[in-house]
Amino acid sequence: MSPRHWTITTHVTGKEREVEVVLYDHPGEMRREASKFARMVGEGPGSFNDALGVCHGFQRLHIAPGGIETDDPLVSIIRLCRDGLNAKVVSHEVAHAAQHIYGIDHTSETDLAKDHMHAGNEEYAHLLGELFAAAWGALGSPTSIR
Repeated sequence: MSPRHWTITTHVTGKEREVEVVLYDHPGEMRREASKFARMVGEGPGSFNDALGVCHGFQRLHIAPGGIETDDPLVSIIRLCRDGLNAKVVSHEVAHAAQHIYGIDHTSETDLAKDHMHAGNEEYAHLLGELFAAAWGALGSPTSIR
């Protein structure tokens, strides 16, 4: 079965930003695609051997005739596999995308926050994922809470 694709959109930072979400049936397929993408954008082969989710953050410009530059709204790809569909993994990968979006929209190259607000901050993503999963678990079935 082919991977399923969705595009999710946010305007929270004042700009339209899109994140592509790709769901794979098998972790090996997701890891191969993540490695291929990482090599293609010059990040090296990546180390996705145990990954159940991956987020790639990037920024592309479109240059129109006359030299007018516009941002491509697509700035991240979140890759997930069915084996990793749980609150901890999904929120971890979403944290990477959110950090990347915040970083490109609200920090400059000289801003000290730039060192932390990017798609590769694993410590923050693990922290958010663990706390979200624990809170979600403590709530039991949140849809039944009134």
